[in-house]
Amino acid sequence: MNAKQKAARLIGIVLLAIATLFPPWKLILKKDGVTESSSLGYHPLWNPPFPEIEAEDREIEANFRIDLIRLGIQLGVILVVVNGAVFLLKTKEQPGDPS
Repeated sequence: MNAKQKAARLIGIVLLAIATLFPPWKLILKKDGVTESSSLGYHPLWNPPFPEIEAEDREIEANFRIDLIRLGIQLGVILVVVNGAVFLLKTKEQPGDPS
């Protein structure tokens, strides 16, 4: 693995760490058997969002969760792009080169 490939892998690891530490959050509201979901943006894992919910009816149940589907897609795209970059940055090996 050459230096450019190592740099691409390192950048990929940093991007994966950032995406995992600052995941997308969603708000799930349940009322009378109806579920609604909305995005809350990106927030640190250690400081999740807690927006104030103004509800006239106290029967609304609100949950704040990480949007695992969006996070999985983001991590998958990062992995594909980084591995594609590593493949494209491959250099031809010289005869007698042990690496």
